Amino acid sequence: MGILVSSQTSAVVAILITLLIILYTSFLFSRNLLRKCIGKKKRGAPEAGGAWPVIGHLHLLRGPKPPYRVFDKMADKYGPIFIIRMGKNPALIVSNWEIAKECLTTHDKVFANRPKTLAMEILGYNFSMFGFSPYGSYWRETRKIATLGLLSNHRLEKLKHVREYEVKTCLKELYELWHKNKSTNKILLVEMKKWFGDILRNVVLRMIVGKECNSVDSEEWKELLTRFFEMSGKFLASDALPFMRWLDIGGDERSMKKIAKELDVVVQGWLEEHKRKRDSQEIKKEEDFMDVMLSILGDAEQYLGRDVDIINKAICLALILGATDTTKITLTWVMSLLLNHRDILNKAQNELDIQVGTKRQVNAEDIKNLVYLQAILKEAMRLYPAVPFLFPHESMEECTVNVYHVPAGTQLFINAWKIQRDASVWEEPSKFQPERFLTRHKDIDVKGQNFELLPFGSGRRMCPGVSFALQVMQFTLASLLQGFDFATPSNEPVDMGERLGLTMEKSQPFEVLVTPLVEECVLESHFALQVKQFTLASLLQGFDFATPSNEPLDMGEGLGLSEVRAQLLSATRKILAGTAAMDFLVSSQTSAVAAILITLLIILYTSWLVSRNLLRKYTSKKKRGAPEAGGAWPVIGHLHILGGPEPLHRVLGSMADKYGPIFTIKIGINRALVVSSWEMAKECLTTNDKIFASRPKTLAMEILGYNFSMFGFSPYGSYWCETRKIATLELLSNHRLEKLRHVRDYEVKTCLKELYELWDKSKSTNKMLVEMKRWFADTIRNVILRMIVGKGCNSVDKMSGKFVVSDALPFLRWLDIGGDERSMKKTAKELDIVVQGWFEEHKRKRDSREVKGEELDFMSVMPSILGDTEQYSGRDVDTINKAVCLGLIIAGLDTTTVTLTWVISLLLNHRDILDKVQNELDIQVGTKRQVNESDLKNLVYLQATLKEAMRLYPTVPLLIPHEAIEECTVNGYHVPARTQLLINVWKLQRDPRVWEEPCKFQPERFLTKHKDIDVRGQHLELLPFGSGRRMCPGVSFALQVMQFTIASLLQSFDFATPSNEPLDMGEGFGLTMEKSRPLEVLIAPRLSASLYG
Repeated sequence: MGILVSSQTSAVVAILITLLIILYTSFLFSRNLLRKCIGKKKRGAPEAGGAWPVIGHLHLLRGPKPPYRVFDKMADKYGPIFIIRMGKNPALIVSNWEIAKECLTTHDKVFANRPKTLAMEILGYNFSMFGFSPYGSYWRETRKIATLGLLSNHRLEKLKHVREYEVKTCLKELYELWHKNKSTNKILLVEMKKWFGDILRNVVLRMIVGKECNSVDSEEWKELLTRFFEMSGKFLASDALPFMRWLDIGGDERSMKKIAKELDVVVQGWLEEHKRKRDSQEIKKEEDFMDVMLSILGDAEQYLGRDVDIINKAICLALILGATDTTKITLTWVMSLLLNHRDILNKAQNELDIQVGTKRQVNAEDIKNLVYLQAILKEAMRLYPAVPFLFPHESMEECTVNVYHVPAGTQLFINAWKIQRDASVWEEPSKFQPERFLTRHKDIDVKGQNFELLPFGSGRRMCPGVSFALQVMQFTLASLLQGFDFATPSNEPVDMGERLGLTMEKSQPFEVLVTPLVEECVLESHFALQVKQFTLASLLQGFDFATPSNEPLDMGEGLGLSEVRAQLLSATRKILAGTAAMDFLVSSQTSAVAAILITLLIILYTSWLVSRNLLRKYTSKKKRGAPEAGGAWPVIGHLHILGGPEPLHRVLGSMADKYGPIFTIKIGINRALVVSSWEMAKECLTTNDKIFASRPKTLAMEILGYNFSMFGFSPYGSYWCETRKIATLELLSNHRLEKLRHVRDYEVKTCLKELYELWDKSKSTNKMLVEMKRWFADTIRNVILRMIVGKGCNSVDKMSGKFVVSDALPFLRWLDIGGDERSMKKTAKELDIVVQGWFEEHKRKRDSREVKGEELDFMSVMPSILGDTEQYSGRDVDTINKAVCLGLIIAGLDTTTVTLTWVISLLLNHRDILDKVQNELDIQVGTKRQVNESDLKNLVYLQATLKEAMRLYPTVPLLIPHEAIEECTVNGYHVPARTQLLINVWKLQRDPRVWEEPCKFQPERFLTKHKDIDVRGQHLELLPFGSGRRMCPGVSFALQVMQFTIASLLQSFDFATPSNEPLDMGEGFGLTMEKSRPLEVLIAPRLSASLYG
């Protein structure tokens, strides 16, 4: 009994304690005996041996090993689920991810409570800190406030500048310390635990209460906060044995009350300051969390039965506690691991050099590209979770876990440390291998969905600040590794000992030697950079400059400017092939009178062009334009060059080899800027994205597109902004696509079934000949039309991409050379009759309130968005509905069919890759069921194959043309307003600087070196869907349809070419890169007959 009696305790107290223990032991024995009698049929989890009377297993948890390591050994002995006794409290210990999943999903609500501790009663404002509050209405409402009001992505984005400023300021101060020290020693010794603590305190305090650590009595505040962290996670004897609380063994309760009082004085001061500023309506530059809490809680005195001031203080202090300590611990372990694995440290810094460089500091937007750094952070959290047990849960009612009965009031401890080192999940589980999260475990995340990795927990009681924590840790780590090099004193490995406590702190100080990696100018403040930019701008605005003797500087030179249009380029060859300069303007039906009139018009027009060009050269002689390709003819410009036998993207690719990655051509009166390099494409579609956000007007889109009402071809303006928003957020949203998943599934499987039935009729020949271009077109057409208008259809006209002479030479429109305008009007009229019929049918069903169930097609959704008004953005709403739906049909049908045709063609010419794709399907899906969309995420080789096909054969090789709204500068060249922009995606996606063996079909490149390059417009080296404002809004839909169609087809059938000859890969002419020849293949089923029905 000596441990319970201090030197001041009298003999009387000792006797009383002895009697209390005897009585309490008798009570426990009687209670356990009673439970065994009434619950003998309910089998509980195995109980660990070695329990002592009264205190249970507490003596085993005293050290020297941390409790999670003690429980690890016990789990090896008693299994992945067992019971221990912590004084009066039974505790369920779980060390297996499957059982953890059962607890946090099936029984999530049962285990949603927290056990009450003395620390949280005193330090947590009587359990007002929502992270430790009992389950109930108070916890639900305050967690909702924290999750939706304080820690939402929107709020974190608004305060992004705070994180960046504080991290960069701390880096600058670290550099300045090194700079002062470098005269005596070129390295600086830094205690990193303290440095991480300071930086995170600054970030967290700025975001939560609008203050820095330096502004709140720094050292005293740090000490107070440190004691708060230590005491809040401290286990007290009275938590296990409540009858001993009055003794206050060790004086912990007295210390907690003192800390709570001192801390409340500080926090109350912050709250009063915020209230004064709010009452005086003082404008703040940024609204911190405490400001938001005042707005949410309002002027009421009570909220959910508690004082609103206490709630505000409790939530803000809880966020400070939760965000600072755990984040600091994780970053400390990351750096410790990196210093013990220098090869991985070098890889992380190499990635930063490649993705960011050394000429600027890393920013938050760069993080998504730093995949290896993200993998390092995941691996560190796997090996050293900041809270190795998670925070304990408590069952509110009895339940069954893994067949074992768990009584109400049982505490739950999930040993995340043990789970995350499970050898059945992780190869070499104790080894630091970030690469595992780029290969086998690349889909495992830390956000509570994968129970093999639970650093933030899961379920109702999961850490609500996971997004904030990841953003801060990733950015801090990236900034630190980019800015400095690290070493340990004497190059000794870092001691990885762990300290006892609720969190897994490093036991020893963490001292490292730092030296800067980047130049001093990179670490300068944003203010200094802005001063330089402003000075330079003012200088250039205020003065003219000249060189001595007026000699040109050796900086390269440009020749001129011009504009382009993709519709012109895609069909010019048909008009000009084999003709003289003027022959294409005069058809056999043109009379001599018309010919004379045309000649006069051309002479007048040529004179006007010459005058205009001279005027431009005179007024803009100081503005240097991009080089102009040679060989232009009067009036028609370069049209004759573009009319050869080669596809236009190849012609422009050859011109790029001669004139460089940026040059201009003339197409009639239109000037075209041709870009063939990803760096310049990036400048056009990011820096100048808004300038190039318009589309040139073509006759085809005027007539067939309801006078430019198809948003994909509409000029930039309010109408385009609104209709694109409708298409992106309402029609093509992930939610809408998910609701219509069954349509895609049904239509693809129906087409496969019909294909099988055709084979079955002709199976005497074993293999059946199929024209795949047509099959793909039929399948995709059925999918698209069912989703958009709820119907199937047999044909969609292709005149929308046709070149018309009057697009290049508008003054010739009245002649209607070739009769294209007449044909377009006829097609538009016939097509409108069909679409109007669909539209009227939808209107009737809507007016009669005929229910279509869950399958609401796009045309049904549009009226509810546009409302009952007759006009929307100045256009007739019926026309808008028809134009948007028809635009989606045209865009989705042709491009998807073309891509799938190239994929199959490439696979049939590379049988080894075809075998790999089908082997992956056999492994991931098998042959006992058909593939479904949920399988696609696991078919990584199939995804890589599709990416590689889109790289080699982009559907729209020149993208759809853009047009400059105003003048701008690209790569130092002046670009006038109304210049059309053509990006040669075919050329830049075969750039040997980026792609090794660029003309070779190698899907593996997207699993290794280029595994992080995606097709969604963020990586300008790969642009099959474009990028920026005018990027294809249907990229998610296209990928889903293509991946599912190709996976279903390759799982279902084997393929061969007639006579086993390689396929001809010739390209056709047009806006899209169609295959020039039919794709005829032999097919035979791979699955059992029952799966096709």
